[in-house]
Amino acid sequence: MKILFYVEPHGLRDSFTSHKMPFDQFRAIAREINYFGDEILQDVEARVFSNHFVSTVGFDANYEDWPFILQPTLAEQEMIEDTARMWMGQGIKDWITLMTEPQSPLTQAYVDILRRIKETEFDFDVIVCWGESMPVREAAREFGAQVAFFELASMRAPFLKSLLIDPMGVNGSASIADMEIGQLREILKPLHLRLLPMLLNEEMAIGVQNTVIPNALFHPMGQAMRAFFDRPGRKALVPLQLADDANQILYSDFDTVEAFAAATVEPLLQAGFHVILKPHPHALLRGGYVMNEQRKVIEKYRKQSEILVLEENSDPNEYLPMLKAVDLVVTNNSSVGFEALMLETPVVVMGRACYAPKGGLPSLTEAIRCFVDAELDAQFKQNRRYIATYMLACAFPLQRRLGLELVKRLKIWREHPQLEEFGWVREMLEGVAWDTWGQRDFLRKAIGVAV
Repeated sequence: MKILFYVEPHGLRDSFTSHKMPFDQFRAIAREINYFGDEILQDVEARVFSNHFVSTVGFDANYEDWPFILQPTLAEQEMIEDTARMWMGQGIKDWITLMTEPQSPLTQAYVDILRRIKETEFDFDVIVCWGESMPVREAAREFGAQVAFFELASMRAPFLKSLLIDPMGVNGSASIADMEIGQLREILKPLHLRLLPMLLNEEMAIGVQNTVIPNALFHPMGQAMRAFFDRPGRKALVPLQLADDANQILYSDFDTVEAFAAATVEPLLQAGFHVILKPHPHALLRGGYVMNEQRKVIEKYRKQSEILVLEENSDPNEYLPMLKAVDLVVTNNSSVGFEALMLETPVVVMGRACYAPKGGLPSLTEAIRCFVDAELDAQFKQNRRYIATYMLACAFPLQRRLGLELVKRLKIWREHPQLEEFGWVREMLEGVAWDTWGQRDFLRKAIGVAV
Protein backbone atom coordinates (compact mmCIF):
# COMPACT_ATOMS: atom_id res chain seq x y z
CA MET A 1 0.00 0.00 0.00
CA LYS A 2 1.36 3.40 -1.02
CA ILE A 3 -0.37 6.39 0.58
CA LEU A 4 -0.11 9.95 -0.71
CA PHE A 5 -1.20 12.61 1.77
CA TYR A 6 -2.43 15.56 -0.28
CA VAL A 7 -2.30 18.91 1.50
CA GLU A 8 -4.42 21.50 -0.32
CA PRO A 9 -1.83 23.46 -2.35
CA HIS A 10 -4.10 26.23 -3.62
CA GLY A 11 -3.95 29.60 -1.88
CA LEU A 12 -6.97 30.01 0.41
CA ARG A 13 -8.08 32.94 2.57
CA ASP A 14 -5.30 35.12 1.15
CA SER A 15 -2.62 32.71 2.34
CA PHE A 16 -0.52 29.90 0.93
CA THR A 17 -0.05 28.42 4.42
CA SER A 18 -3.68 28.04 5.52
CA HIS A 19 -3.22 24.26 5.50
CA LYS A 20 -0.16 24.20 7.76
CA MET A 21 -2.06 22.33 10.49
CA PRO A 22 -3.18 19.49 8.17
CA PHE A 23 0.39 19.33 6.81
CA ASP A 24 1.78 18.86 10.31
CA GLN A 25 -0.88 16.25 11.08
CA PHE A 26 -0.19 14.31 7.90
CA ARG A 27 3.57 14.59 8.37
CA ALA A 28 3.28 13.01 11.82
CA ILE A 29 1.15 10.16 10.45
CA ALA A 30 3.54 9.58 7.54
CA ARG A 31 6.46 9.51 9.97
CA GLU A 32 4.68 6.85 12.03
CA ILE A 33 4.07 4.76 8.91
CA ASN A 34 7.56 5.12 7.45
CA TYR A 35 9.71 4.95 10.57
CA PHE A 36 7.81 3.35 13.43
CA GLY A 37 5.48 0.87 11.77
CA ASP A 38 4.46 -2.40 13.41
CA GLU A 39 3.47 -5.59 11.60
CA ILE A 40 0.37 -4.04 10.03
CA LEU A 41 2.44 -1.18 8.57
CA GLN A 42 5.36 -3.23 7.23
CA ASP A 43 4.29 -3.09 3.59
CA VAL A 44 3.01 0.49 3.70
CA GLU A 45 4.81 3.59 2.40
CA ALA A 46 3.71 7.20 2.78
CA ARG A 47 4.53 10.54 1.18
CA VAL A 48 3.19 14.03 1.86
CA PHE A 49 2.58 16.54 -0.93
CA SER A 50 2.04 20.24 -0.25
CA ASN A 51 2.81 23.53 -1.89
CA HIS A 52 6.32 24.93 -1.57
CA PHE A 53 5.32 27.47 1.07
CA VAL A 54 3.80 25.07 3.60
CA SER A 55 6.53 22.45 3.39
CA THR A 56 9.35 24.91 4.06
CA VAL A 57 7.75 26.67 7.05
CA GLY A 58 9.62 25.46 10.12
CA PHE A 59 11.97 23.34 8.02
CA ASP A 60 14.58 23.23 10.79
CA ALA A 61 12.09 21.45 13.05
CA ASN A 62 11.19 18.74 10.53
CA TYR A 63 14.22 18.29 8.28
CA GLU A 64 14.42 14.58 9.21
CA ASP A 65 11.07 14.11 7.44
CA TRP A 66 12.28 15.68 4.21
CA PRO A 67 12.82 12.34 2.40
CA PHE A 68 9.05 11.75 2.29
CA ILE A 69 7.95 15.33 1.54
CA LEU A 70 7.01 15.97 -2.11
CA GLN A 71 6.92 19.45 -3.62
CA PRO A 72 5.59 20.94 -6.85
CA THR A 73 7.92 21.50 -9.79
CA LEU A 74 8.92 25.05 -10.70
CA ALA A 75 6.23 25.16 -13.38
CA GLU A 76 3.64 23.89 -10.89
CA GLN A 77 4.79 26.48 -8.34
CA GLU A 78 4.18 29.21 -10.91
CA MET A 79 0.69 27.84 -11.61
CA ILE A 80 -0.16 27.74 -7.88
CA GLU A 81 0.98 31.33 -7.41
CA ASP A 82 -0.56 32.65 -10.64
CA THR A 83 -4.02 31.18 -9.96
CA ALA A 84 -4.32 32.58 -6.43
CA ARG A 85 -6.95 35.29 -6.11
CA MET A 86 -8.12 37.66 -3.39
CA TRP A 87 -10.34 35.68 -1.03
CA MET A 88 -13.25 38.11 -1.00
CA GLY A 89 -14.50 37.74 -4.52
CA GLN A 90 -12.90 35.25 -6.88
CA GLY A 91 -10.93 33.40 -4.19
CA ILE A 92 -14.00 31.91 -2.53
CA LYS A 93 -15.48 31.04 -5.92
CA ASP A 94 -12.29 29.22 -6.90
CA TRP A 95 -12.33 27.26 -3.65
CA ILE A 96 -15.92 26.19 -4.30
CA THR A 97 -14.83 25.15 -7.79
CA LEU A 98 -12.05 23.01 -6.31
CA MET A 99 -14.60 21.27 -4.10
CA THR A 100 -17.42 20.78 -6.59
CA GLU A 101 -16.46 21.01 -10.27
CA PRO A 102 -14.54 18.02 -11.68
CA GLN A 103 -13.98 19.37 -15.19
CA SER A 104 -13.00 22.94 -14.40
CA PRO A 105 -9.55 24.02 -15.68
CA LEU A 106 -8.47 24.78 -12.11
CA THR A 107 -9.45 21.33 -10.85
CA GLN A 108 -7.73 19.69 -13.80
CA ALA A 109 -4.53 21.67 -13.17
CA TYR A 110 -4.24 19.98 -9.79
CA VAL A 111 -5.21 16.60 -11.24
CA ASP A 112 -2.24 17.09 -13.59
CA ILE A 113 0.05 17.48 -10.57
CA LEU A 114 -1.28 14.27 -9.04
CA ARG A 115 -0.82 12.51 -12.38
CA ARG A 116 2.77 13.72 -12.60
CA ILE A 117 3.50 12.51 -9.04
CA LYS A 118 2.06 9.07 -9.74
CA GLU A 119 3.93 8.66 -13.01
CA THR A 120 7.33 10.03 -11.98
CA GLU A 121 7.75 10.16 -8.19
CA PHE A 122 5.45 7.93 -6.16
CA ASP A 123 3.10 5.31 -7.58
CA PHE A 124 0.41 5.75 -4.93
CA ASP A 125 -2.72 3.63 -4.68
CA VAL A 126 -4.30 5.66 -1.85
CA ILE A 127 -4.85 9.42 -1.64
CA VAL A 128 -5.64 11.05 1.69
CA CYS A 129 -6.86 14.65 1.86
CA TRP A 130 -8.08 17.13 4.44
CA GLY A 131 -11.61 18.31 3.77
CA GLU A 132 -13.32 18.16 0.40
CA SER A 133 -11.17 18.02 -2.76
CA MET A 134 -12.44 17.47 -6.28
CA PRO A 135 -8.89 17.06 -7.69
CA VAL A 136 -8.40 14.16 -5.28
CA ARG A 137 -11.74 12.58 -6.21
CA GLU A 138 -11.00 12.94 -9.93
CA ALA A 139 -7.45 11.60 -9.65
CA ALA A 140 -8.66 8.64 -7.59
CA ARG A 141 -11.31 7.88 -10.20
CA GLU A 142 -8.76 8.06 -13.03
CA PHE A 143 -6.15 5.91 -11.29
CA GLY A 144 -8.46 3.51 -9.46
CA ALA A 145 -7.03 4.67 -6.14
CA GLN A 146 -8.65 4.60 -2.73
CA VAL A 147 -9.50 7.85 -0.99
CA ALA A 148 -9.68 8.70 2.70
CA PHE A 149 -10.93 12.04 3.97
CA PHE A 150 -9.75 13.69 7.18
CA GLU A 151 -11.29 16.51 9.20
CA LEU A 152 -11.38 17.61 12.82
CA ALA A 153 -13.94 15.54 14.70
CA SER A 154 -17.12 17.28 15.83
CA MET A 155 -15.87 18.06 19.32
CA ARG A 156 -13.51 20.65 20.76
CA ALA A 157 -11.78 21.25 24.09
CA PRO A 158 -12.39 20.21 26.80
CA PHE A 159 -13.36 17.08 24.88
CA LEU A 160 -10.57 14.86 23.62
CA LYS A 161 -8.60 15.67 20.48
CA SER A 162 -9.85 13.43 17.69
CA LEU A 163 -10.30 13.34 13.93
CA LEU A 164 -12.90 12.20 11.45
CA ILE A 165 -11.52 9.57 9.05
CA ASP A 166 -14.07 8.62 6.40
CA PRO A 167 -14.07 6.82 3.02
CA MET A 168 -16.72 9.04 1.40
CA GLY A 169 -16.14 12.62 2.55
CA VAL A 170 -16.32 15.05 5.44
CA ASN A 171 -19.13 16.95 7.10
CA GLY A 172 -22.28 16.59 4.99
CA SER A 173 -20.49 14.31 2.50
CA ALA A 174 -19.35 11.83 5.16
CA SER A 175 -20.66 8.29 5.05
CA ILE A 176 -22.98 8.50 8.05
CA ALA A 177 -24.82 11.46 6.50
CA ASP A 178 -25.92 9.05 3.75
CA MET A 179 -26.73 6.19 6.12
CA GLU A 180 -30.12 5.34 7.62
CA ILE A 181 -30.35 5.31 11.41
CA GLY A 182 -31.84 1.82 11.14
CA GLN A 183 -28.52 0.51 9.82
CA LEU A 184 -26.82 1.54 13.06
CA ARG A 185 -29.63 0.14 15.17
CA GLU A 186 -29.17 -3.26 13.52
CA ILE A 187 -25.49 -3.73 14.28
CA LEU A 188 -24.60 -2.32 17.71
CA LYS A 189 -25.74 -1.85 21.27
CA PRO A 190 -25.64 1.82 22.28
CA LEU A 191 -23.77 3.14 25.28
CA HIS A 192 -25.60 4.79 28.12
CA LEU A 193 -24.49 8.37 27.52
CA ARG A 194 -24.37 9.11 31.24
CA LEU A 195 -21.16 7.07 31.25
CA LEU A 196 -19.45 9.35 28.74
CA PRO A 197 -18.14 12.13 31.01
CA MET A 198 -16.28 9.61 33.17
CA LEU A 199 -15.13 7.54 30.19
CA LEU A 200 -13.79 10.64 28.47
CA ASN A 201 -12.11 11.68 31.68
CA GLU A 202 -10.33 8.31 31.91
CA GLU A 203 -8.66 9.00 28.55
CA MET A 204 -7.16 12.30 29.63
CA ALA A 205 -3.62 12.83 30.89
CA ILE A 206 -3.44 12.45 34.64
CA GLY A 207 -2.47 15.73 36.24
CA VAL A 208 -3.11 17.70 33.06
CA GLN A 209 -6.81 17.42 32.30
CA ASN A 210 -7.87 15.07 35.07
CA THR A 211 -11.62 15.31 35.96
CA VAL A 212 -12.06 18.27 33.62
CA ILE A 213 -15.27 17.09 31.97
CA PRO A 214 -17.17 15.87 35.06
CA ASN A 215 -16.13 18.99 36.96
CA ALA A 216 -16.87 21.30 34.04
CA LEU A 217 -20.47 20.09 33.85
CA PHE A 218 -21.08 21.51 37.32
CA HIS A 219 -19.12 24.73 37.02
CA PRO A 220 -21.28 27.59 38.35
CA MET A 221 -22.70 29.86 35.68
CA GLY A 222 -22.23 33.62 35.78
CA GLN A 223 -24.94 35.99 36.95
CA ALA A 224 -26.32 36.84 33.49
CA MET A 225 -26.51 33.18 32.47
CA ARG A 226 -28.14 32.13 35.75
CA ALA A 227 -30.71 34.89 35.44
CA PHE A 228 -31.55 33.78 31.91
CA PHE A 229 -32.07 30.16 32.97
CA ASP A 230 -34.16 31.26 35.95
CA ARG A 231 -36.79 32.64 33.60
CA PRO A 232 -39.81 30.37 33.08
CA GLY A 233 -39.93 28.51 29.78
CA ARG A 234 -37.70 26.29 27.70
CA LYS A 235 -34.24 27.35 26.54
CA ALA A 236 -32.64 26.67 23.14
CA LEU A 237 -29.04 27.22 22.06
CA VAL A 238 -28.33 28.35 18.48
CA PRO A 239 -24.61 28.36 17.57
CA LEU A 240 -23.60 30.54 14.63
CA GLN A 241 -21.07 29.35 12.05
CA LEU A 242 -18.53 30.99 9.77
CA ALA A 243 -19.85 32.54 6.57
CA ASP A 244 -16.89 31.37 4.46
CA ASP A 245 -16.65 27.83 5.86
CA ALA A 246 -17.48 24.72 3.82
CA ASN A 247 -20.08 23.77 6.43
CA GLN A 248 -22.00 26.89 5.47
CA ILE A 249 -21.17 26.97 1.76
CA LEU A 250 -21.60 23.29 0.83
CA TYR A 251 -23.59 21.62 3.58
CA SER A 252 -26.25 24.18 4.45
CA ASP A 253 -29.65 24.88 2.96
CA PHE A 254 -29.19 28.58 3.74
CA ASP A 255 -27.25 31.06 1.62
CA THR A 256 -26.21 33.18 4.59
CA VAL A 257 -25.72 32.95 8.33
CA GLU A 258 -28.53 35.47 8.70
CA ALA A 259 -30.93 33.24 6.74
CA PHE A 260 -30.06 30.29 9.00
CA ALA A 261 -30.68 32.39 12.11
CA ALA A 262 -34.04 33.58 10.80
CA ALA A 263 -35.12 29.99 10.06
CA THR A 264 -34.23 28.87 13.58
CA VAL A 265 -34.60 31.73 16.04
CA GLU A 266 -38.01 32.93 14.89
CA PRO A 267 -39.77 29.51 14.99
CA LEU A 268 -38.24 28.88 18.42
CA LEU A 269 -39.55 32.19 19.74
CA GLN A 270 -42.99 31.44 18.29
CA ALA A 271 -42.94 28.08 20.13
CA GLY A 272 -42.26 29.86 23.43
CA PHE A 273 -38.53 29.22 23.75
CA HIS A 274 -35.94 31.61 25.10
CA VAL A 275 -32.92 31.53 22.78
CA ILE A 276 -29.19 31.73 23.43
CA LEU A 277 -27.21 32.90 20.39
CA LYS A 278 -23.62 31.65 20.46
CA PRO A 279 -21.20 33.52 18.15
CA HIS A 280 -18.46 31.48 16.50
CA PRO A 281 -15.17 32.16 18.31
CA HIS A 282 -13.15 32.34 15.08
CA ALA A 283 -15.26 35.01 13.40
CA LEU A 284 -13.16 37.72 15.03
CA LEU A 285 -9.96 36.00 13.89
CA ARG A 286 -11.21 35.82 10.30
CA GLY A 287 -12.33 39.44 10.46
CA GLY A 288 -13.80 41.36 7.53
CA TYR A 289 -16.80 39.84 5.80
CA VAL A 290 -16.98 36.81 8.13
CA MET A 291 -16.99 38.96 11.25
CA ASN A 292 -19.49 41.40 9.76
CA GLU A 293 -21.90 38.63 8.77
CA GLN A 294 -21.92 37.37 12.34
CA ARG A 295 -22.30 40.83 13.86
CA LYS A 296 -25.22 41.52 11.54
CA VAL A 297 -27.08 38.58 13.09
CA ILE A 298 -26.10 39.53 16.63
CA GLU A 299 -27.26 43.13 16.24
CA LYS A 300 -30.55 41.98 14.73
CA TYR A 301 -31.46 39.95 17.83
CA ARG A 302 -29.48 41.52 20.66
CA LYS A 303 -32.25 43.81 21.95
CA GLN A 304 -34.97 41.15 22.14
CA SER A 305 -35.68 40.21 25.75
CA GLU A 306 -36.22 36.53 24.92
CA ILE A 307 -32.71 36.25 23.44
CA LEU A 308 -29.36 36.12 25.22
CA VAL A 309 -26.38 36.83 22.97
CA LEU A 310 -23.19 35.34 24.39
CA GLU A 311 -20.44 37.91 24.33
CA GLU A 312 -17.45 37.14 22.14
CA ASN A 313 -15.27 37.08 25.27
CA SER A 314 -17.71 35.07 27.41
CA ASP A 315 -16.39 32.70 30.08
CA PRO A 316 -15.52 29.36 28.41
CA ASN A 317 -16.18 27.61 31.73
CA GLU A 318 -19.89 28.31 31.28
CA TYR A 319 -20.04 26.36 28.03
CA LEU A 320 -20.54 22.76 29.20
CA PRO A 321 -23.01 23.52 32.01
CA MET A 322 -24.97 25.66 29.54
CA LEU A 323 -24.91 22.87 26.95
CA LYS A 324 -26.21 20.42 29.53
CA ALA A 325 -28.84 22.83 30.87
CA VAL A 326 -30.53 23.91 27.62
CA ASP A 327 -33.58 22.01 26.44
CA LEU A 328 -32.58 22.01 22.77
CA VAL A 329 -29.66 22.80 20.45
CA VAL A 330 -30.45 23.90 16.89
CA THR A 331 -27.48 24.05 14.54
CA ASN A 332 -26.63 24.07 10.87
CA ASN A 333 -23.98 21.36 11.41
CA SER A 334 -21.70 22.73 14.13
CA SER A 335 -19.56 20.57 16.41
CA VAL A 336 -21.74 22.01 19.18
CA GLY A 337 -24.46 19.67 17.96
CA PHE A 338 -22.42 16.54 18.53
CA GLU A 339 -21.13 17.80 21.87
CA ALA A 340 -24.73 18.37 22.96
CA LEU A 341 -25.69 14.94 21.72
CA MET A 342 -22.99 13.36 23.92
CA LEU A 343 -24.48 15.17 26.93
CA GLU A 344 -27.99 13.84 26.10
CA THR A 345 -29.28 17.25 25.03
CA PRO A 346 -31.77 17.09 22.11
CA VAL A 347 -30.26 18.30 18.83
CA VAL A 348 -31.66 19.54 15.52
CA VAL A 349 -29.37 19.70 12.47
CA MET A 350 -30.72 22.12 9.88
CA GLY A 351 -28.04 21.33 7.28
CA ARG A 352 -26.06 18.14 6.67
CA ALA A 353 -23.57 16.83 9.21
CA CYS A 354 -21.25 13.86 9.63
CA TYR A 355 -23.12 12.93 12.84
CA ALA A 356 -26.65 13.13 11.39
CA PRO A 357 -27.76 9.89 9.67
CA LYS A 358 -31.03 9.91 7.80
CA GLY A 359 -33.92 9.78 10.23
CA GLY A 360 -31.58 9.92 13.20
CA LEU A 361 -32.24 13.43 14.47
CA PRO A 362 -35.52 15.36 14.49
CA SER A 363 -36.53 18.26 12.33
CA LEU A 364 -37.19 21.49 14.20
CA THR A 365 -40.93 20.81 14.08
CA GLU A 366 -40.42 17.27 15.41
CA ALA A 367 -38.08 18.49 18.15
CA ILE A 368 -40.68 20.97 19.40
CA ARG A 369 -43.32 18.24 19.30
CA CYS A 370 -41.08 15.95 21.37
CA PHE A 371 -41.82 18.09 24.44
CA VAL A 372 -45.46 16.96 24.34
CA ASP A 373 -45.02 13.55 22.66
CA ALA A 374 -43.21 11.16 25.01
CA GLU A 375 -43.06 8.33 22.48
CA LEU A 376 -41.43 10.49 19.79
CA ASP A 377 -39.03 11.94 22.37
CA ALA A 378 -37.98 8.44 23.48
CA GLN A 379 -37.32 7.43 19.87
CA PHE A 380 -34.95 10.31 19.20
CA LYS A 381 -33.30 9.95 22.61
CA GLN A 382 -32.42 6.37 21.71
CA ASN A 383 -31.19 7.50 18.29
CA ARG A 384 -28.78 9.93 19.96
CA ARG A 385 -27.25 7.05 21.91
CA TYR A 386 -26.69 5.02 18.72
CA ILE A 387 -25.13 7.97 16.89
CA ALA A 388 -22.78 8.96 19.71
CA THR A 389 -21.71 5.34 20.21
CA TYR A 390 -20.85 4.73 16.56
CA MET A 391 -19.10 8.05 16.01
CA LEU A 392 -16.89 7.72 19.08
CA ALA A 393 -16.19 4.03 18.52
CA CYS A 394 -15.34 4.12 14.81
CA ALA A 395 -15.59 7.47 13.03
CA PHE A 396 -13.73 9.76 15.48
CA PRO A 397 -10.49 8.02 16.52
CA LEU A 398 -8.52 9.83 19.19
CA GLN A 399 -5.29 11.42 17.98
CA ARG A 400 -3.16 8.41 18.84
CA ARG A 401 -1.49 5.92 16.51
CA LEU A 402 -3.31 7.44 13.55
CA GLY A 403 -1.08 5.78 10.96
CA LEU A 404 -2.14 2.39 12.25
CA GLU A 405 -5.78 3.46 12.52
CA LEU A 406 -5.80 4.80 8.96
CA VAL A 407 -4.29 1.65 7.45
CA LYS A 408 -6.67 -0.66 9.32
CA ARG A 409 -9.60 1.33 7.95
CA LEU A 410 -8.21 1.40 4.42
CA LYS A 411 -7.90 -2.38 4.44
CA ILE A 412 -11.53 -2.76 5.52
CA TRP A 413 -12.81 -0.28 2.93
CA ARG A 414 -10.72 -1.89 0.17
CA GLU A 415 -12.79 -5.06 0.51
CA HIS A 416 -16.00 -3.10 -0.14
CA PRO A 417 -15.69 -1.10 -3.38
CA GLN A 418 -19.42 -0.25 -3.26
CA LEU A 419 -19.01 2.00 -0.24
CA GLU A 420 -22.53 3.41 -0.47
CA GLU A 421 -23.93 -0.04 0.35
CA PHE A 422 -22.34 0.20 3.83
CA GLY A 423 -21.38 -3.45 4.07
CA TRP A 424 -18.15 -2.30 5.71
CA VAL A 425 -19.77 -0.71 8.76
CA ARG A 426 -20.13 -3.96 10.71
CA GLU A 427 -16.49 -4.77 9.94
CA MET A 428 -15.49 -1.36 11.30
CA LEU A 429 -17.12 -2.25 14.60
CA GLU A 430 -15.36 -5.59 14.73
CA GLY A 431 -12.01 -4.32 13.43
CA VAL A 432 -11.37 -0.84 14.84
CA ALA A 433 -14.03 0.04 17.45
CA TRP A 434 -12.53 1.98 20.39
CA ASP A 435 -8.98 0.98 19.39
CA THR A 436 -7.49 4.34 20.39
CA TRP A 437 -9.17 4.30 23.80
CA GLY A 438 -7.51 3.08 26.98
CA GLN A 439 -10.85 1.53 27.99
CA ARG A 440 -11.05 -0.39 24.70
CA ASP A 441 -11.97 -3.83 26.05
CA PHE A 442 -14.64 -2.53 28.42
CA LEU A 443 -16.17 -0.36 25.70
CA ARG A 444 -16.19 -3.14 23.09
CA LYS A 445 -18.03 -5.42 25.50
CA ALA A 446 -20.47 -2.63 26.30
CA ILE A 447 -21.58 -2.32 22.66
CA GLY A 448 -21.63 -6.06 21.97
CA VAL A 449 -18.34 -6.38 20.04
CA ALA A 450 -15.86 -9.17 20.75
CA VAL A 451 -12.69 -8.16 22.60
